[in-house]
Amino acid sequence: MMIAPTFVVLAIFWSLPMIRGLVIAFQHYNMFNLSDTSFNGLGNFIAVILDPNVSFLGVLLNTFIWVAASLLLQ
Repeated sequence: MMIAPTFVVLAIFWSLPMIRGLVIAFQHYNMFNLSDTSFNGLGNFIAVILDPNVSFLGVLLNTFIWVAASLLLQ
């Protein structure tokens, strides 16, 4: 019984954001109107991998730079 609050806190602060991030990954968002969303399926992932204007390695490099800068500024 004493471990139940731990599971509640984990559900709120870990599981729910993970689930929300998964839902966002499969949706198309209009950045000017966040209520204007539609289900995009795997379209976001396909666009990153197959779009000739978007380099997958470029995306990985941007992610690495963002993480490194965030860690350095903390």
